[in-house]
Amino acid sequence: MKKGGSQFDNTKIYSTKEITNVIKVGTPFYPKSTGFLLVREGEIKVTYDFEDHIITPNEGILISRNVIYEFHEIEESADLLLLVIDNDFQLRAPLQINRIDIAQKIRMYRCVHVLLTTKKFNHYWQLLSLLKEDDLLRNPVLDINFRHNIISAILYLLLDGIEKLASLQSTDESKSKRLALDYIKLVSTHFREHRHLSFYADKLSITSKHLSETVKKVTGKTAKEFINISLIDEARLLLSERKHSIAEIAYMLNFSDQFSFSKFLKRHTNMSPTQFMEYQNNKNT
Repeated sequence: MKKGGSQFDNTKIYSTKEITNVIKVGTPFYPKSTGFLLVREGEIKVTYDFEDHIITPNEGILISRNVIYEFHEIEESADLLLLVIDNDFQLRAPLQINRIDIAQKIRMYRCVHVLLTTKKFNHYWQLLSLLKEDDLLRNPVLDINFRHNIISAILYLLLDGIEKLASLQSTDESKSKRLALDYIKLVSTHFREHRHLSFYADKLSITSKHLSETVKKVTGKTAKEFINISLIDEARLLLSERKHSIAEIAYMLNFSDQFSFSKFLKRHTNMSPTQFMEYQNNKNT
């Protein structure tokens, strides 16, 4: 993690000028940690899960370290706060905090763009601003449990707000959403090696048909799309880094050869690996 931001045992808060320390602009990247980004003024253009989003005032986004993002633009006039949550935060939280609950909620809502009411947004903004600006809370003499309790309280408020916006109407819907989320989590771990739905269906102890129908119903995307999106995002990330040849990337992503990898990328993005590298290079120069 680069310098900048107010730190609370590796959980940090970044202002607009500091955000580029942890968010790359103009190139795909994996966040190193989970975070909550709030936009008070201006706009942010970002792509994740193969969809474009514009985050505008009174909106926030839960950023997951399991998702590839590409922030296309952060307006100079933007007023932002980013809470970056150390990956081991819940393990060090005081015993009175439900550690498992925090971890499960973050995993469930892995990547959410939400519009908040002005009142609720202002509450979150004021709490984060207090943590960032108040010298009292930065005082290292303060009991660590006190600081952890404040961070945990903010996490609960943010997650509770997201949970209410994504509230489910019935037990059946809740089960379906849990299944879809479990599938997405499995894909994020195994997409490089496993592209057949039967692998994921076996892991979840259901049929491939039931998995396909449930994922489509809950997300609007087919189960196969999630595998393809993960492969495309990973390919774009590796191509942007320019650390490996196209043939090496094809091997890393478990394609039979460079030709099949190129054909896959061209079919889904209308760009070959070489074209994407040229496009990315032109965008960065």
